[in-house]
Amino acid sequence: MRKRQSNHIICFILTFLLLSINVQVFAGTLVHVSKVRINKTTDTLTVGQTDIIKATFTPTNATNRAVKWTSSNSSIAKVDIWGKVTSLKVGTSTITGVTADKSLRVACKLTVKPKPVIRVNKVIIIKTTDTLTVGKTDIIKATFTPTNATNRAVKWTSSNNSIAKVDVWGKVTSLKVGTSTITGVTVDKSLRIACKITVKSIVNIHNLNLLFYLNDANNFQSITYFNQYLYCGFDIGDGKGEISKYSMTGKKISHTYPIAVGHSADLGYRVKTNNIYMANGGGNSKTHVYVINYNSSKILNNLNYESLGTSALLAIDNIHDYLILHTVLDGSDLGNPRFTIINLANMQVVKTFTEPNQGVPQGLESDGNHIYLYTNNKITTFDYNGIKIDTQYIYEKGESEGITMVLDNNVHHFIIGYVATNRIYEYK
Repeated sequence: MRKRQSNHIICFILTFLLLSINVQVFAGTLVHVSKVRINKTTDTLTVGQTDIIKATFTPTNATNRAVKWTSSNSSIAKVDIWGKVTSLKVGTSTITGVTADKSLRVACKLTVKPKPVIRVNKVIIIKTTDTLTVGKTDIIKATFTPTNATNRAVKWTSSNNSIAKVDVWGKVTSLKVGTSTITGVTVDKSLRIACKITVKSIVNIHNLNLLFYLNDANNFQSITYFNQYLYCGFDIGDGKGEISKYSMTGKKISHTYPIAVGHSADLGYRVKTNNIYMANGGGNSKTHVYVINYNSSKILNNLNYESLGTSALLAIDNIHDYLILHTVLDGSDLGNPRFTIINLANMQVVKTFTEPNQGVPQGLESDGNHIYLYTNNKITTFDYNGIKIDTQYIYEKGESEGITMVLDNNVHHFIIGYVATNRIYEYK
């Protein structure tokens, strides 16, 4: 019994000793911070720069060396959990650190200064002259010396905004034929640069070539084009018209029967339906547009636009599927023409505008972006907002009759007609 009691006493003593040793060991691993300092108490940065505030602890083996960083003005400078400071704008801010152990405080007063200004010494542009066709754009790019100049802004202006306009980025848009000087002035030092812009016609019509004479003695009035064929409209009298189909080499393929369409003033080919639209025209005739099936010589529809007046011409915009009408409300052929753009999908009017008289109307055409009005020996170009862009003069004998447009190698050129004698020309 005594032996068993002594064993118990020995076990108790050993357990007590082990517990005492463990308490002393664990108690010895917790080393408190007694002092903290930082590598700088003041700092100066320029806007956008960064720096790190580093804390040093005493003793160096302190158990908990965490610091909570804050900024007195985070709009001027911000600080992350690692003490990395980022300057944001000019001013002062105090970066404060508080230790997790004992809440000891450290602080750094930060001054943020503006970036140094690097002045522009020189500015140049790649081109001092430029040539654009109507409706095209280009960008004038300024190059600065030194390349890291602080303020590289340029104020752009055009000497003639009706010919070419320029935006704040130096993007030039040509509007109509003529010349305009685009000038740039640097915000820093007001240095000047300039580019002379020459705006040319959309369609090259400098070369007039006779294609062929028409094998028709009737009163030639109008022309349209589709799929390598020309369709020519004739006024054959008694309020009737006729359409003849020609190859591009002048071979007459076929013709319609007489159709009750009036003066046969203008033709347009609508690709979507493979029908020909014909305007009756005439200075005294109220406007009607006839939808014709060429193969059957039948009128499929009679569109009544008498409220728009007389002197009807038309064009078909096959890109947007629009019908474009030229009419005169007062004054017959000598009155101011009104242009009406109609969406053929729903027959709703898209746009209307009125222009000053350009001469006796002889034909109308569209390329999907512009409207071309053919009067005697003259083609006037308008955009779809009614802005007059260009005027081209043609010097040929006889009366102008009919205009259409052909796309050749992605370049548009005109096909135009003349009477006395009946003949077809192309401009390339």
